[in-house]
Amino acid sequence: MTFHYTDTDGDHLYITPTSRHGQPALNFRTERPDGQGGAAVDVPVDQLEDVVAGARDTARQAAATEDARRIRKASVAAFLVDQGYTYSEPGAGDWDPGIRVTQNGPRAVHVFWDGAGEADQLATIIGQLHEAGYHVHATQQERGGRRRLEVTLP
Repeated sequence: MTFHYTDTDGDHLYITPTSRHGQPALNFRTERPDGQGGAAVDVPVDQLEDVVAGARDTARQAAATEDARRIRKASVAAFLVDQGYTYSEPGAGDWDPGIRVTQNGPRAVHVFWDGAGEADQLATIIGQLHEAGYHVHATQQERGGRRRLEVTLP
């Protein structure tokens, strides 16, 4: 019996039974989709649990790293409120000036300035967010839409 796994890039992992120094083992072999290169290692069956435990620990560390890059709209909004900004709110047919913060996936937040002086306000906010350790990239919505800041964690 052979176990076969293919990743999203088309690389293959094959695990087949074998023996090493007369003892039962599993052969882990990789293969690239273009047939160029690959590697193999034999793992004695009595050490397989150590390999699996190591793989699980490595996966947990990778997940923790990814979670560390998650950013929440609430944390960015709270920071900006602490800096003295208020939320933009609808008034009598118009909006009171202020910030608007939206979530853009797990690793990015958008910050808008609603009101006069949009470019200057966003420039000031960029500096404050940089000082707080955020990465900030000024963007604009499609087709000449609103200016916005894309905020991420390093």
